[in-house]
Amino acid sequence: PSFSSELWGVRGIGGLYQNILRNQLLPVQMEQFDEEVLYRAETVFIIGAQQSYSSKEIDFLEKYAEDGGRLVIATGWEESRGTRNLAERFGFRVEPVPLGGFHAETTWGVLKFREGWPVSTSRQDAITLVSAWGRPVAVCRQVGQGRVTVVGDSMFLENMNLETLSEVNLANIEFLRSIAF
Repeated sequence: PSFSSELWGVRGIGGLYQNILRNQLLPVQMEQFDEEVLYRAETVFIIGAQQSYSSKEIDFLEKYAEDGGRLVIATGWEESRGTRNLAERFGFRVEPVPLGGFHAETTWGVLKFREGWPVSTSRQDAITLVSAWGRPVAVCRQVGQGRVTVVGDSMFLENMNLETLSEVNLANIEFLRSIAF
């Protein structure tokens, strides 16, 4: 993964775990694709995957979304090799245009991105949630009864962007709640 295995380290995902728990769900981190565990999840987070998904895994995730699951893919272009085929199944593509770190004014407040990349879509039913410099950086669309969201920043769900043991980013947390819970 692109994040640190140290839960509360700078690049860890302890803040994401906290937000999952706050929304009365149980976080489960997997190193191997397990259909049974994934299908029981309300939300599946994919963070900067390093390996491409197989056709069977993508078919499963599509069915998962169609049946009401929420899929959140956080990836920058530099890691998009691992998520490209998955994102493309849903009509999304992370573009090789580095936007860097920036703040975006939104209905959730001022969102903070660490390493933003534009997300393009071939789908008319896709909704741009966040833009920077006129480029979409977070997009979503309904898939059956569920939803797929792509955030063009593999660091968006890390502690330094959501919360640490001593600080919180309320706007990013509210945005996370709106796309994941």
